Amino acid sequence: MFRALWSKFTNLFTDTSKDNQEAEEELSPLVELAFDDFEAHDEGKGIELQNSKHINLYFISDDEHFKHLIQQLLDECWAVIFQKRIEKAEKDGKVEVKPRKGKHQKVILQRLIADLYLCNQTDPTRYIRYTRDNNSYSSRYMLKRIGRSHVTDIVDALCDMGYIESILGFHFSGNSASPIVRAEPKLIELTDQYKLRPNMFYESMEQEAIILKQAKVKADKQRGIKAEGAKPIGYDETGTVSKMRKSLNAYNSYLSENNIGLNITKEQFTALSVFPNRKPNMSATILKRVFNNSSFEQGGRFYGGWWITLPSQYRKHITINGKETIELDFKAMHIQIMYSKEGVDMPETDPYTFDELERDKVKTAMLTVINANSRADAVNSLSRRRVWPSKSKEEIGAILDIFESRHAPIANWFCSGKGVELQYIDSKVADIILTSMRDNHNCLALPIHDSFIVEVSKEGQLWHEMEQASLQVTGIHISIERKSPD
Repeated sequence: MFRALWSKFTNLFTDTSKDNQEAEEELSPLVELAFDDFEAHDEGKGIELQNSKHINLYFISDDEHFKHLIQQLLDECWAVIFQKRIEKAEKDGKVEVKPRKGKHQKVILQRLIADLYLCNQTDPTRYIRYTRDNNSYSSRYMLKRIGRSHVTDIVDALCDMGYIESILGFHFSGNSASPIVRAEPKLIELTDQYKLRPNMFYESMEQEAIILKQAKVKADKQRGIKAEGAKPIGYDETGTVSKMRKSLNAYNSYLSENNIGLNITKEQFTALSVFPNRKPNMSATILKRVFNNSSFEQGGRFYGGWWITLPSQYRKHITINGKETIELDFKAMHIQIMYSKEGVDMPETDPYTFDELERDKVKTAMLTVINANSRADAVNSLSRRRVWPSKSKEEIGAILDIFESRHAPIANWFCSGKGVELQYIDSKVADIILTSMRDNHNCLALPIHDSFIVEVSKEGQLWHEMEQASLQVTGIHISIERKSPD
C-alpha cells in the first residue's frame, strides 16, 4: 500500500506561472532524559540549539538511489564501529572476535538518514532531538526490537566521519535539553551525489497512532522538584483504545490512497522560510491522536499531517486528487461550547472583536487564556510570544480583565486548565466527521483541529456532516463558516 506513496502526491512545486510549532511538539515521541555537560555559554548559539524537532524514525524510501547511499554509509559506519570495539577490547585486555554485523543498525541508519535529509530540506539549521536513555527504547512509541546501542552506534559513527553534528546535551537559560544531531554539508553533498529528492520518502504506519502524555511538572526548588515536560507515557490496552487505534489506522490507510498536493510555485515555497518551523515536510502524512494529562478524556486532537502546521494563508493552495479545495471551520467552537455548558446564549457579536485591539491577536490571546492553567501562565505565555510586543505584563493582564468582563458568564473557564477538556470534545467531533465523510461520501477530509479541508465539490456534504457531528457530541448547533481564500 505504501510503496512509492510519494509518487501519488502532487509535485511540491507546480509551475502555474501564477497553527504552528505547538502542534508538532504535541507528538514528542521520545522521552527527554540523559543529559551531558555541554554548556551553551553563547546566547545566540543556545537559541540556535533550541531550534529542534523530535526524531521521526518512520520515514522510508524504496528508491534505489537511497538504497545505494545507505549501503555506502553502512560500510563506512561498520568500519568505524568495528575499530572502536577492537580498541575497547584491547583496552579491557580482552580478545576481540570479529564483530558480527547486526541488521538493527542498518534499520536505524536508513531511518535516521531519511529524517536528517528531510529535516535539512525544510530547515538546514534545525536539529533533531533523540535519547540515549535505555528505558526510552522499551516504549510503545519506539521502533520494535531497537535498543539504545543500535542508535548510539550509528549516531557516533556518523559524527566521527563528519557526516553529522552531534551534541550530547546542553543547558540553556537554566533548562536541560536532549542530545541533538543535524546533517553536516558532507552528508548533504552525498545525498546530492545520489540524487535524493524529498518525494522519494513516505511515512510508515508501523508507529503508534494513540499517544498519551503526562502533565507538565513545574520546577519547585523549595520542594526539590525539577521541571519536566509533558512526556509520552505507557498505558493499559483497553477496548476503547484499541477501537480508536483501529479507526485511526483505517483512516490513515484511506488517506494514503488519496493524492494530497500543494499547488504553489518554488518562489512561494521558498517564502515559507519566514515562518519558523512551518515549511512543510510533505512526507509527513500519518495522523496521530495525542491525549494529555495522563487521561484519555483530555486532548485527543489529531496531529502529524503536514497540512496542520502549514500557515493558514497557504491552505487555499492545498489540492486533493488534483482538485481545488475548500476549508470549513467551526466558528469560535470552544466559546460556543462554554456558553452552552453555562446555560447561557452566546452574544451574537463576534467574540473576538474588541475596540482598539486587532482581532487576530485577540483570538490568539483568548485561546491562550482558555488553555492556560493559571492567569500567570497566560500572561507569561502572551508576553513570551510577543502577541503585543509593546505591552508590559501588567498591560496584558488588564486586557485579560477586559476579556473576563466581556465574557463574564464563562470567565470561570478562563485560566482553569479546562482547555484540554474542550479539545477532547472537538476531537470527538472531528473523528465522527472524518469517518462519515469517508463512509457516506467516499471523500477525504483533512482535519486541522476544528476546521476541515475537502474538495470544493464536497462542500455541501462536509457542511452537513459537521452540523450532524457537532450536534451529536455537544447537543447544540455550532456555527460554521467558510474560510476566506484570501
